[in-house]
Amino acid sequence: MGLLVLAGFGGAAVLWLIPDQAALSPSGMLDYPPEQVAAGEVLYRSGVANAPACVTCHVLDPQSSGLGPSLLGIYQTAGTRVPGLTAADYIRESIVNPNAFIASGYSANYMYQNYGAVLHPDQVEALVAYVLTLPETGSP
Repeated sequence: MGLLVLAGFGGAAVLWLIPDQAALSPSGMLDYPPEQVAAGEVLYRSGVANAPACVTCHVLDPQSSGLGPSLLGIYQTAGTRVPGLTAADYIRESIVNPNAFIASGYSANYMYQNYGAVLHPDQVEALVAYVLTLPETGSP
């Protein structure tokens, strides 16, 4: 099962399924609707309003390090980082409250702090979908 969400994105109403941990693809990644993942990729790569693009700091090249931790393959570990949080909950909270969890080797207050105010909830969910479908290696 999962949670169905009716969201407006780009002027259109979209019904998205937010999968729970049981809704895994054969690769082990959460299985999100392709349209939601595509919307998340646009936000990840381009940003929105005055908010910087995620890729500015979280590069998608396994051979390079960015200002923020790599998110490649995060679907494998995000659900184990904070007891009681699913991978989606962990990523969502990390977007809207960046100082809630600080990855080892990184500092608080470095990530843009206003994504929670700038992004609509459907945009946050699209980012969660995209991030949780990033492969472990290689550029998507």
